[in-house]
Amino acid sequence: MNLQKEKKEELKFKVDTNNIDKIYEVIVLDTLKFDQYNIDFDRDGNMDKIFSNLHGIGDSLFVFKNENDIYNLSLATVNFAEDGLYQIDSITLNKEANCGLILSSHFYGHGGLERYIYYTYNDISRNWKIIKTLYISSYCDGNGWCYEKTCSALQNVILEKNTDWSKYISIDYTKDKRCKIKKFKNIE
Repeated sequence: MNLQKEKKEELKFKVDTNNIDKIYEVIVLDTLKFDQYNIDFDRDGNMDKIFSNLHGIGDSLFVFKNENDIYNLSLATVNFAEDGLYQIDSITLNKEANCGLILSSHFYGHGGLERYIYYTYNDISRNWKIIKTLYISSYCDGNGWCYEKTCSALQNVILEKNTDWSKYISIDYTKDKRCKIKKFKNIE
């Protein structure tokens, strides 16, 4: 559920900087610069908080795990908005995994390419991973036929402080042979 704020509000969250000594740093988020989602990503019965920069403002994604009503930073990464090329549509629960999220976005220019990035969370190791990226594009020709192209890239990108982004697989959906095309008659 997207809970975008109408006025500036600063939210403070504790960031556990050292698990042994429980030293906390406070992070402050300006709600006018973020969309906020309340999702129980780890399915422990507590609503967690996810913040993604608004379109054109930045590309940050923060996930805070609710542990006894204290929100601890679980993930700080990019939201793949790519400097405004993609607009985040929603962040939802990844129902294919025990714990995780799906970040849905669309290309902000012509073409309407949709992109879904699947994240998993391991509650024991407290690690986040991107496991799949799905691209979907639809178009119609002038002869009454429409096409939906679906491309899936399996990922194995562990998200950490120094994530190796060279492991992230980006697909050229116009040429990739892993893509599947569905053809159907346009009834409009």
